[in-house]
Amino acid sequence: MPSHSDDVTSLVFHPDTTSHADILLSGGMDGLACVIDISRALEDDAVVSVGNTGSSLARVGWAAASSEYQIAPRALADVDMDDKDASLVREQRRSALGPVYTVSNMQTLGIWDADRFDALVPSVSAREPKSFRPPWVPDYVIDAAPRYPIPWDIPRTGLFVFTGDQEGGIALIAADTDPTATSGTVDWTLLARLPSSQTSACAHSDIVRSVEWVGNRLYTGGEDGCILQWNMDESAATPPSTLPMQLPTDIPIPEAHAAPRGAGDHRHKSRGGLVKRRYTPYK
Repeated sequence: MPSHSDDVTSLVFHPDTTSHADILLSGGMDGLACVIDISRALEDDAVVSVGNTGSSLARVGWAAASSEYQIAPRALADVDMDDKDASLVREQRRSALGPVYTVSNMQTLGIWDADRFDALVPSVSAREPKSFRPPWVPDYVIDAAPRYPIPWDIPRTGLFVFTGDQEGGIALIAADTDPTATSGTVDWTLLARLPSSQTSACAHSDIVRSVEWVGNRLYTGGEDGCILQWNMDESAATPPSTLPMQLPTDIPIPEAHAAPRGAGDHRHKSRGGLVKRRYTPYK
């Protein structure tokens, strides 16, 4: 992979395949986030932009539509570009790409301008908020998403962050930001809780590694070898008018559907009973 000097951990194409065809975002253990034009054969031509986030990356992704962030592009320095380089810079497909997010192995979240990798929201710890109601203390970040497809969604300027705990529980948190602010502050709001196997027999019993929306259904995969489908339609509700300042204490729990445990179940018996192997997220 061009520009990276260590393992690449995440690859995501630009969601606007019409205006930004063949534009690929990558993140790696070297802490770099790169935007690549895969239509170019030569590495020097393929690299659109590179940013050093300062921490090894577990996930990267496209944060939102460009119009949601007030980005003022900086003028390129005069580096005596030849006609070929100048033509690449002016190509509309490779510019105005919008913001991207990065999730590090240190469980920090950052938002960056993909054109120059200027920090829009400097990296903040996703484990800092401790005042959620009902209580929730995340152990790690699973991933983030720019949209929340549940019908009672409300306009937001930030990301939706999936966090997890060691027992397989999941929480969906809104990380609201002010795109025009320079402080990089984030307001955290707990939107939904998905149970672990400690409270629901069909839920995950170990660390959750991946999440994916398909319509209003949420699919999750974990270290317990299970892929679960969460029926979010049955948990949708009209939020109170004070959201996100105040949340109900009885956040609905979605219905989970899981296949029977089989060869993928890595739990094993011991003399003391059923034992689960433990994993530390992203290490």
